Amino acid sequence: SILNDILDFSKIEAGKLEFENLEFDLDEVINGALSVLALEARAKGLELRSEIDPKVCTGLCGDPGRLRQVLTNLLNNAVKFTEQGEVVLRVLPQEETSSAVSLIDGISGSQAALRFEVKDTGIGLSEDARGQIFEAFNQADQSTTRRYGGTGLGLTISQQLVKMMHGEIGVESELGKGSLFWFTARFEKQAAGQAALAKQKPLPPGRVLLADGNATDREILRAELTALGMRCTSAASGEEALQFLCGAIADEDPYALAMIDMQMPGMNGVELARTIKNDHLTKGTRVIMLSSVGHPIDANTRKNADIDAFLVKPAKQPHLQECLASVLGPAPLRRTKAKNHASSEAPQHGVHDTRILVAEDNEVNRHVMLLLLEDLGYTADMVANGKEALAALRHHSYDIILMDCQMPEMDGYEASRTIRREFDRPPRIIAMTAHNAPVDLQRLRDVCGDAPGTMRRLADLYLEQGAELLPAMEVAIRNNDAKDLSSIAHRFRGASLSCGSNSIVPFLNELEQLGNSGDLAVASVLYEKASLEFARIRSFFESHFQNNEHALEEETLAQACKGKIPLRRARQQRALRDSLAT
Repeated sequence: SILNDILDFSKIEAGKLEFENLEFDLDEVINGALSVLALEARAKGLELRSEIDPKVCTGLCGDPGRLRQVLTNLLNNAVKFTEQGEVVLRVLPQEETSSAVSLIDGISGSQAALRFEVKDTGIGLSEDARGQIFEAFNQADQSTTRRYGGTGLGLTISQQLVKMMHGEIGVESELGKGSLFWFTARFEKQAAGQAALAKQKPLPPGRVLLADGNATDREILRAELTALGMRCTSAASGEEALQFLCGAIADEDPYALAMIDMQMPGMNGVELARTIKNDHLTKGTRVIMLSSVGHPIDANTRKNADIDAFLVKPAKQPHLQECLASVLGPAPLRRTKAKNHASSEAPQHGVHDTRILVAEDNEVNRHVMLLLLEDLGYTADMVANGKEALAALRHHSYDIILMDCQMPEMDGYEASRTIRREFDRPPRIIAMTAHNAPVDLQRLRDVCGDAPGTMRRLADLYLEQGAELLPAMEVAIRNNDAKDLSSIAHRFRGASLSCGSNSIVPFLNELEQLGNSGDLAVASVLYEKASLEFARIRSFFESHFQNNEHALEEETLAQACKGKIPLRRARQQRALRDSLAT
């Protein structure tokens, strides 16, 4: 981190720091910045959250990596210098610029002018410290350096990055009363920046009870719900929420939905939800459980609590609307119950307890997958793309997701990356692709000759090496260590080529090139794709070398010859069963 600060500072001084111009989602950048600090904030008992004004355009063009760098630096300082209370990131439309150009909703033509604020309840700054805080190699005082460390370059670099985003940066603070760091920035709007808002479907009418001990969170969510046309009542505790629920029943105007924060003083969210569901008067009330960034709901609670949906605060309007529509409206998924086909075979142990979600955009492929799963005795839900998979997972618990890699709107790679980022204990994800096998076995045979034992040993060695190199690559990306990333990707690429694992090579090639260039802005995306591809390669090798391969093949052929099932379908069944078992 120190070396990266010095390198960035040197590039800025030399005028060689370059900016990218990419389409990005502001919500994703903000969530990414928050997730970096979530664990540290949680360890200190701090509330870490964001508030985005509904008027803010989130479909932007610019350099998301540099914006994330500024946000992460400000959030890091806020968490570092705050021992109790909260750290809040706000994004607002900027109504005026320093050049006195008036903007409507922060938008001028095809541009969005935004103001970012990071407010904390930390140690604050003296007047002298405020005057020099943006100077290079400077911190509030020497005791700060001794206690907290750091280079004193972070704010200087942030100031220069903000200037390159056509903005300004400043601070408002008093010693002992916390700080508010702010900056402005301009971005181009994506062509369809606000198009998604026009497509939002109206929600069914309903009365909502919002129970949250945090007054700020309560007011923000109440405003969001009101903007969506919901009738909303707020409660500051579980006990108060129960009073409102009983009063509404007495008035013959019951609540259709209760949105409950997990962390409330006194009666917590789980206790309140259990009370609602166990009372015959209120058990028909739907329940959405709310949690904060850095305070995920554990898997046991998700599995055992009688809760209709889960939502992470801050709830962005699209996610909030999806969640409300799922809970209050008709179910968006087509649930298929496992059928008991006429067969003398005993059911597989534990199969019916496994919840599976299939994400596949091709309707024919979905139907085929459905038939295969039914034959194996599984229950499955079907969605058509990555966005629908995320919506389903936010509202239901799944053990396995069968994810097509190539889908419209959001592909399997991006969906898998988002799932791993958002969920504390994500389900197992099995990648499905129409591409050829991930391994060129002929290449492996050319290397090993005709000895199958040699092929197996080489494949095992490759899988062991890959299992070591992938985590090392992730550490290099997290530490922004471009040189180490380039070296690891180069080794991994060479080993993959030697073993015929061609499908992963393009991703490793790009990662190596990113390492050589020093720009790791999109390295995490490529790393996730490489990880998914390596999992597919591992599954391929394990399936190919399994001890009972010949016996299974003979059994499959025998069943097919007896006319029980078509040969191709039998082979598909076996492959699917092996993947699910793994």
